[in-house]
Amino acid sequence: MDENRAERENSVNEVLLRTQNSDPYWHARALHALGRLYGQHCEHDQALRAFVPAADILLLQGCNRDAASALFGKARTLDWLCVPDEQVLDVAHEAWEAVKHLEPSPIYGDILLLSGWVLLRMGRLVDAFHCFEKGLSSQQYVGAVLNVADALSWLGHLYLHTGAYPDAYSAFEAAAKKYADLGDESPDRQAYEPRCKENMERIKSKQENPDQRIGFYRARNDRDVYHDLFYPPEVTSHP
Repeated sequence: MDENRAERENSVNEVLLRTQNSDPYWHARALHALGRLYGQHCEHDQALRAFVPAADILLLQGCNRDAASALFGKARTLDWLCVPDEQVLDVAHEAWEAVKHLEPSPIYGDILLLSGWVLLRMGRLVDAFHCFEKGLSSQQYVGAVLNVADALSWLGHLYLHTGAYPDAYSAFEAAAKKYADLGDESPDRQAYEPRCKENMERIKSKQENPDQRIGFYRARNDRDVYHDLFYPPEVTSHP
Protein backbone atom coordinates (compact mmCIF):
# COMPACT_ATOMS: atom_id res chain seq x y z
CA MET A 1 0.00 0.00 0.00
CA ASP A 2 1.45 3.39 -0.95
CA GLU A 3 1.99 5.92 1.85
CA ASN A 4 -0.43 8.51 0.48
CA ARG A 5 -3.23 5.95 0.19
CA ALA A 6 -2.48 4.65 3.70
CA GLU A 7 -2.59 8.15 5.17
CA ARG A 8 -5.89 8.93 3.47
CA GLU A 9 -7.46 5.66 4.58
CA ASN A 10 -6.29 6.19 8.17
CA SER A 11 -7.72 9.71 8.19
CA VAL A 12 -11.10 8.53 6.90
CA ASN A 13 -11.22 5.67 9.39
CA GLU A 14 -10.53 8.12 12.22
CA VAL A 15 -13.53 10.20 11.13
CA LEU A 16 -15.65 7.05 10.92
CA LEU A 17 -14.77 6.14 14.50
CA ARG A 18 -15.41 9.65 15.85
CA THR A 19 -18.78 10.00 14.12
CA GLN A 20 -20.14 6.47 14.39
CA ASN A 21 -22.57 7.24 17.21
CA SER A 22 -22.68 11.02 17.12
CA ASP A 23 -22.96 12.50 13.63
CA PRO A 24 -24.75 10.48 10.92
CA TYR A 25 -24.10 13.06 8.18
CA TRP A 26 -20.33 13.18 8.57
CA HIS A 27 -20.22 9.45 9.16
CA ALA A 28 -21.91 8.96 5.80
CA ARG A 29 -19.61 11.47 4.14
CA ALA A 30 -16.62 9.55 5.48
CA LEU A 31 -18.08 6.30 4.13
CA HIS A 32 -18.50 8.01 0.77
CA ALA A 33 -14.88 9.15 0.84
CA LEU A 34 -13.79 5.62 1.71
CA GLY A 35 -15.80 4.25 -1.21
CA ARG A 36 -14.13 6.66 -3.59
CA LEU A 37 -10.71 5.74 -2.24
CA TYR A 38 -11.35 2.04 -2.76
CA GLY A 39 -12.75 2.74 -6.22
CA GLN A 40 -9.64 4.64 -7.24
CA HIS A 41 -7.64 1.50 -6.44
CA CYS A 42 -10.09 -0.83 -8.25
CA GLU A 43 -11.16 -2.46 -4.98
CA HIS A 44 -14.76 -2.53 -6.09
CA ASP A 45 -16.24 -4.92 -3.52
CA GLN A 46 -14.91 -2.78 -0.67
CA ALA A 47 -16.09 0.38 -2.44
CA LEU A 48 -19.62 -1.01 -2.73
CA ARG A 49 -19.69 -1.87 0.97
CA ALA A 50 -18.92 1.79 1.72
CA PHE A 51 -21.21 3.45 -0.86
CA VAL A 52 -24.34 1.48 0.09
CA PRO A 53 -24.61 2.60 3.74
CA ALA A 54 -23.40 6.11 2.82
CA ALA A 55 -26.28 6.52 0.37
CA ASP A 56 -28.83 5.05 2.80
CA ILE A 57 -27.82 7.38 5.64
CA LEU A 58 -27.70 10.48 3.45
CA LEU A 59 -31.16 9.77 2.03
CA LEU A 60 -32.54 9.40 5.57
CA GLN A 61 -30.89 12.70 6.49
CA GLY A 62 -32.54 14.41 3.51
CA CYS A 63 -29.16 15.36 2.05
CA ASN A 64 -30.17 14.59 -1.50
CA ARG A 65 -27.21 16.05 -3.38
CA ASP A 66 -24.71 14.10 -1.25
CA ALA A 67 -26.95 11.03 -1.46
CA ALA A 68 -27.03 11.30 -5.25
CA SER A 69 -23.24 11.39 -5.32
CA ALA A 70 -23.04 8.26 -3.16
CA LEU A 71 -25.67 6.54 -5.31
CA PHE A 72 -23.69 7.45 -8.42
CA GLY A 73 -20.63 5.87 -6.81
CA LYS A 74 -22.71 2.78 -6.10
CA ALA A 75 -24.01 2.62 -9.68
CA ARG A 76 -20.54 3.12 -11.16
CA THR A 77 -19.13 0.42 -8.87
CA LEU A 78 -21.88 -2.01 -9.84
CA ASP A 79 -21.01 -1.29 -13.46
CA TRP A 80 -17.37 -2.16 -12.84
CA LEU A 81 -18.51 -5.34 -11.10
CA CYS A 82 -20.41 -6.26 -14.29
CA VAL A 83 -23.79 -6.78 -12.65
CA PRO A 84 -26.80 -6.85 -15.04
CA ASP A 85 -27.27 -3.53 -16.79
CA GLU A 86 -30.80 -3.12 -15.44
CA GLN A 87 -29.43 -3.05 -11.87
CA VAL A 88 -26.97 -0.30 -12.75
CA LEU A 89 -29.75 1.72 -14.40
CA ASP A 90 -32.02 1.29 -11.37
CA VAL A 91 -29.41 2.80 -9.05
CA ALA A 92 -28.58 5.55 -11.53
CA HIS A 93 -32.30 6.37 -11.72
CA GLU A 94 -32.47 6.49 -7.91
CA ALA A 95 -29.56 8.96 -7.96
CA TRP A 96 -31.33 11.08 -10.57
CA GLU A 97 -34.57 11.13 -8.56
CA ALA A 98 -32.63 12.40 -5.54
CA VAL A 99 -31.08 15.35 -7.37
CA LYS A 100 -33.28 16.25 -10.35
CA HIS A 101 -35.13 19.09 -8.60
CA LEU A 102 -31.97 20.73 -7.22
CA GLU A 103 -29.77 23.36 -8.81
CA PRO A 104 -27.52 21.99 -11.60
CA SER A 105 -24.23 20.50 -10.46
CA PRO A 106 -21.61 18.15 -11.94
CA ILE A 107 -23.46 15.12 -10.56
CA TYR A 108 -26.28 15.79 -13.07
CA GLY A 109 -24.01 15.09 -15.99
CA ASP A 110 -22.26 12.20 -14.24
CA ILE A 111 -25.55 10.36 -13.76
CA LEU A 112 -26.79 11.08 -17.29
CA LEU A 113 -23.56 9.99 -18.95
CA LEU A 114 -23.33 6.76 -16.98
CA SER A 115 -26.98 6.03 -17.82
CA GLY A 116 -26.29 6.76 -21.48
CA TRP A 117 -23.31 4.43 -21.58
CA VAL A 118 -25.29 1.56 -20.04
CA LEU A 119 -28.21 2.19 -22.40
CA LEU A 120 -25.80 2.17 -25.34
CA ARG A 121 -24.41 -1.17 -24.23
CA MET A 122 -27.99 -2.48 -24.01
CA GLY A 123 -28.69 -1.36 -27.58
CA ARG A 124 -31.22 1.30 -26.50
CA LEU A 125 -29.68 3.84 -28.86
CA VAL A 126 -32.39 6.51 -28.81
CA ASP A 127 -32.46 6.62 -25.01
CA ALA A 128 -28.67 6.64 -24.89
CA PHE A 129 -28.53 9.51 -27.38
CA HIS A 130 -30.86 11.65 -25.25
CA CYS A 131 -28.83 10.93 -22.09
CA PHE A 132 -25.58 11.84 -23.84
CA GLU A 133 -27.02 15.08 -25.21
CA LYS A 134 -28.40 16.15 -21.83
CA GLY A 135 -25.26 15.00 -20.03
CA LEU A 136 -23.04 16.93 -22.43
CA SER A 137 -25.10 20.10 -21.96
CA SER A 138 -24.95 19.71 -18.19
CA GLN A 139 -21.17 19.26 -18.16
CA GLN A 140 -20.71 22.23 -20.48
CA TYR A 141 -22.89 24.35 -18.17
CA VAL A 142 -20.70 23.62 -15.12
CA GLY A 143 -17.46 23.86 -17.12
CA ALA A 144 -16.26 20.30 -16.46
CA VAL A 145 -13.72 20.01 -19.29
CA LEU A 146 -12.77 16.36 -18.75
CA ASN A 147 -16.40 15.29 -18.53
CA VAL A 148 -17.24 17.28 -21.67
CA ALA A 149 -14.43 15.47 -23.48
CA ASP A 150 -15.73 12.12 -22.23
CA ALA A 151 -19.28 12.95 -23.29
CA LEU A 152 -18.16 13.87 -26.80
CA SER A 153 -16.13 10.68 -27.03
CA TRP A 154 -19.12 8.60 -25.93
CA LEU A 155 -21.29 10.33 -28.50
CA GLY A 156 -18.67 9.32 -31.06
CA HIS A 157 -19.08 5.71 -30.02
CA LEU A 158 -22.85 5.95 -30.27
CA TYR A 159 -22.50 7.22 -33.83
CA LEU A 160 -20.18 4.30 -34.57
CA HIS A 161 -22.97 1.97 -33.42
CA THR A 162 -25.36 3.59 -35.89
CA GLY A 163 -22.93 3.75 -38.81
CA ALA A 164 -23.03 7.57 -38.82
CA TYR A 165 -19.30 7.87 -39.50
CA PRO A 166 -19.20 11.61 -40.37
CA ASP A 167 -20.96 12.41 -37.08
CA ALA A 168 -18.64 10.05 -35.21
CA TYR A 169 -15.62 11.77 -36.79
CA SER A 170 -16.89 15.20 -35.69
CA ALA A 171 -17.55 13.97 -32.16
CA PHE A 172 -14.08 12.44 -31.80
CA GLU A 173 -12.51 15.57 -33.26
CA ALA A 174 -14.32 17.75 -30.70
CA ALA A 175 -13.40 15.32 -27.91
CA ALA A 176 -9.72 15.42 -28.90
CA LYS A 177 -9.74 19.21 -28.69
CA LYS A 178 -11.32 19.10 -25.24
CA TYR A 179 -8.79 16.56 -24.00
CA ALA A 180 -6.08 18.90 -25.35
CA ASP A 181 -7.56 21.71 -23.23
CA LEU A 182 -6.59 19.73 -20.12
CA GLY A 183 -2.95 20.68 -20.73
CA ASP A 184 0.24 18.87 -21.67
CA GLU A 185 0.79 17.36 -18.22
CA SER A 186 -2.67 15.82 -17.91
CA PRO A 187 -2.58 11.99 -17.84
CA ASP A 188 -6.12 11.98 -19.30
CA ARG A 189 -5.00 14.10 -22.23
CA GLN A 190 -1.97 11.88 -22.79
CA ALA A 191 -4.11 8.74 -22.74
CA TYR A 192 -7.26 9.74 -24.59
CA GLU A 193 -6.49 12.54 -27.05
CA PRO A 194 -4.41 10.06 -29.13
CA ARG A 195 -7.23 7.50 -28.97
CA CYS A 196 -9.70 10.01 -30.37
CA LYS A 197 -7.30 10.99 -33.14
CA GLU A 198 -6.63 7.35 -33.97
CA ASN A 199 -10.36 6.70 -34.15
CA MET A 200 -10.66 9.61 -36.59
CA GLU A 201 -8.06 7.97 -38.84
CA ARG A 202 -9.84 4.64 -38.57
CA ILE A 203 -13.12 6.29 -39.56
CA LYS A 204 -11.39 7.65 -42.67
CA SER A 205 -10.19 4.14 -43.50
CA LYS A 206 -13.68 2.73 -42.99
CA GLN A 207 -15.20 5.35 -45.26
CA GLU A 208 -12.62 4.65 -47.95
CA ASN A 209 -13.09 0.88 -47.63
CA PRO A 210 -16.65 0.25 -46.36
CA ASP A 211 -16.30 -3.54 -46.53
CA GLN A 212 -13.18 -3.55 -44.35
CA ARG A 213 -13.70 -4.65 -40.73
CA ILE A 214 -12.12 -1.96 -38.58
CA GLY A 215 -11.95 -1.81 -34.78
CA PHE A 216 -11.93 1.37 -32.72
CA TYR A 217 -10.37 2.36 -29.42
CA ARG A 218 -12.82 2.38 -26.55
CA ALA A 219 -13.79 5.44 -24.50
CA ARG A 220 -12.46 6.45 -21.11
CA ASN A 221 -14.42 4.75 -18.29
CA ASP A 222 -15.56 1.93 -20.58
CA ARG A 223 -15.08 -1.08 -18.32
CA ASP A 224 -13.58 -2.85 -21.36
CA VAL A 225 -11.18 0.01 -22.14
CA TYR A 226 -8.07 -2.16 -21.77
CA HIS A 227 -9.52 -5.11 -23.66
CA ASP A 228 -10.24 -5.72 -27.33
CA LEU A 229 -11.06 -3.00 -29.81
CA PHE A 230 -14.72 -2.17 -30.42
CA TYR A 231 -16.14 -3.34 -33.76
CA PRO A 232 -19.36 -1.54 -34.77
CA PRO A 233 -22.31 -3.56 -36.04
CA GLU A 234 -22.40 -3.73 -39.83
CA VAL A 235 -26.16 -3.16 -40.13
CA THR A 236 -27.36 -0.15 -38.15
CA SER A 237 -29.84 2.69 -38.06
CA HIS A 238 -29.62 6.26 -36.78
CA PRO A 239 -30.99 7.11 -33.33
